[in-house]
Amino acid sequence: MMQEDYFMENAEKMMFNQENYMISFRRNVETYAKENNLTLRKVSEMSNIPYATLNSFFYGKNMDCKLSTAVKLARALDVTLDELVGAGTLTKMEQRDLKMLRILPRRTKYLIHWLIEYHGHMMMHQDQREKRISVLIPEIHNGTEMLFSYHYKLMDVSKCSDEIKAKAYIGLKLVSENYMPKYAPGDILLIANNHIEADNMDYVIIYYGRIYLTKRIKKDANKFCFVIEDGGFQVDEDEIDGILGYIIGIVY
Repeated sequence: MMQEDYFMENAEKMMFNQENYMISFRRNVETYAKENNLTLRKVSEMSNIPYATLNSFFYGKNMDCKLSTAVKLARALDVTLDELVGAGTLTKMEQRDLKMLRILPRRTKYLIHWLIEYHGHMMMHQDQREKRISVLIPEIHNGTEMLFSYHYKLMDVSKCSDEIKAKAYIGLKLVSENYMPKYAPGDILLIANNHIEADNMDYVIIYYGRIYLTKRIKKDANKFCFVIEDGGFQVDEDEIDGILGYIIGIVY
C-alpha cells in the first residue's frame, strides 16, 4: 500500500456526524486513544481532566462536553479540534497532510516551516507582474549522483512563455553530467506538476533520497513505472519516494 493510501485510510477512520457532533467526538477520542494504546485513565492524566468527568462523558448519561474539555483533549492527543469533533471543515487531503506532518522528523518539519514562510514572504513582496519560483539546488554525491537538499534560490520566470509561467512551480539546477547531451550541468529545468499524465515528457523523481530524470511508461493496464536512464533500470510508481513533476522548459 502506498504511503498516501495509508494516511487516507487512517483519515477514513474518523467519524463525521454533522447531525450530532457529540457522537463523533466520543467515537473519535476513543479511536485516537486506542491507536496510541492509551487507557481512559492515561488520557485523564495527559489532559488534566478528572477521570470521573471523562468516565461520565464516555460511559455515563452525560452527552455534553465543555469546549475547554474538548480543547484539553485535542492538545493531549495532539490532534485538531476539527479532527476530534468531526466537524468536517478540513478536507480529507488536509487531514492526510496533517497526519503525515506529525510523523516527520523534526529537521523535516523545520524545512517545511521554512518553505511556507519563504513562499509566503515571496508572494507578499513580489511585483504582481512577476512570477518567481524556487530553484532546488541538489547536493552532488560520488561525482554524478544528485541528492535532495535544502538549498534553494529564487528565479523570475516572467519573461518565459505563457505556458511556462502558468505551469512551472519549481526549478531544478542540474549538477550532474549523467544526462548530457540533452541536459548539461548548470541547466535550470523548469518543472510542472499539474497532474497531467505526460508520458512523453521527462519526469523528475526522488528515489531513495536521490533525484533522477526519468521516462514514465505504462507497465500494464493499471500500472506505470519510471525508467531511470542514467542507471539503466526501472522502478514501479509505488516504489519511489515522490514525483517533483515533469520538465516543461530549460534555462541555460
